[in-house]
Amino acid sequence: MKTKLVKIIEDSGLQITKAQFLLKNFQGYFQLANEWETKAKAIVVTDKSQVTEMKMAREARLFLQKKRTGVEKARVALKAEALREGQTIDAIARILKNLLIPIEEHLGKQEKFIEIEQAKLDEVARIEAEEKAERERIKAEAVIEAERIRKEKEDRAERKRIKAENTKLKIENEKAQKAQHLAEEKTRKEQEKAVEAKRKANEKIRKEKERREAAEAEQRRMIEEKKQVEEEKKAEIQRAKTEKAKLEKEKKYQNFLKENGYNNDTADDFCVNISNDQTHAVLYKKIAEINL
Repeated sequence: MKTKLVKIIEDSGLQITKAQFLLKNFQGYFQLANEWETKAKAIVVTDKSQVTEMKMAREARLFLQKKRTGVEKARVALKAEALREGQTIDAIARILKNLLIPIEEHLGKQEKFIEIEQAKLDEVARIEAEEKAERERIKAEAVIEAERIRKEKEDRAERKRIKAENTKLKIENEKAQKAQHLAEEKTRKEQEKAVEAKRKANEKIRKEKERREAAEAEQRRMIEEKKQVEEEKKAEIQRAKTEKAKLEKEKKYQNFLKENGYNNDTADDFCVNISNDQTHAVLYKKIAEINL
């Protein structure tokens, strides 16, 4: 364990005095841990009757706990001291820095005297150039403003003239429009009167035409109705004749079958052949039958 502690301190790169100080504070704890590693392994409890061993384990644990607390206190104290040391170093460095920086700045100014003086001259020249440019800008703006005012004055005069001229033209136009409106109104009324007279004449003609067309339509309807009634009467007579002829033909056909011995019982012994136009029928009687 001692070799391990020494290796940790050597690898840290600390100064010899600080390394010796850490060995002095922690070496005893490493030795204690080495001794108790063996002692602790010798205490083994496997049964509840081993009260003595349990008591020894408790006393040893409390003893080691106390030592471990001591290690923690030593660690905290040493780190606090190291922190104070670092803070002190930082304070000293800040003081030295505050002393040296003004000296460096003074020497830098002496070293770069020419550059600084030239920079001052350049700054003066820059300011003068900006001021000149500003004066020229103000002068140019004054010229522009004067021209704007002159132009605005001319524009106002021109607008006033145009307004007066427009007012005169407006009055003249209103008079002309009024006269034109009166003339148009007179013409419109005359045209409306003529249109109304023509409309009334056309309305009279239209009504007379509608009356005449209505009378002609009624006459045609009556003729058509009469014609339709006559045609329906003729069609009814024709249907009656056709039905009568059909019944007579059917009666004649049934009498023909009956006279020749054809009925429901003998139907299988006969064969009937009727022409396509339904005007001629031939009745054939079966003579004999054989299965081949």
